[in-house]
Amino acid sequence: MRRFRFRLDPVIRVRGFDLDRRRREMALVQGELAKAVVATDEARSRAEDASARLVERAREGVLAGDIDVEQRALEAGYRALDAGERRVVDVRETLEVVRGEVVAARAKLRSLELLRDRAAEAHKFAELRLEQRELDEVAGRIKHRAVALARAEGES
Repeated sequence: MRRFRFRLDPVIRVRGFDLDRRRREMALVQGELAKAVVATDEARSRAEDASARLVERAREGVLAGDIDVEQRALEAGYRALDAGERRVVDVRETLEVVRGEVVAARAKLRSLELLRDRAAEAHKFAELRLEQRELDEVAGRIKHRAVALARAEGES
C-alpha cells in the first residue's frame, strides 16, 4: 500500500504555529486583564477608605484645612478608580479582538485538517478498491484454471 502524503501538511504546520502564537498572545492579554482588575479593586478600596476617613473627620469637627487634605485624597482615589476602570474596559476590548483572532486561526487550521482527513479517506478507499480489483483478478484466474482443468479431465 502506498504511503499517504498530503501536499498541504506544511501549511497545516504553519497554521498550527500561528494558532499557538495567538493563544499565547491571548494568555498575555488575559494576564494583563487580571492585573488591571486587581489594580482597579485596589483603587476602589483606597477611595472607599479615603471616603470613610473624610466622613469620620467631618463628624469629629476637624478644621477645614485637614478635611481639605482628605478631600484631595478622595478625589485622587476616584481619579485612579476611573483610570483603572477605563483600563479594564480597554483590555477587555483587546481581549475580544484577540479571542476573535484565535477563533479565526482555529477555523483555518480545522478546515485544512478536514481536507487532510477527507483526502486520507479517499486515498484509503482508492487503495482498497485497487486491492479488491487485484484479488478479483486473481480469483478469476484461479476459476479459469479450475474450469480448464475440469474440462481437461473430462476430455481424457
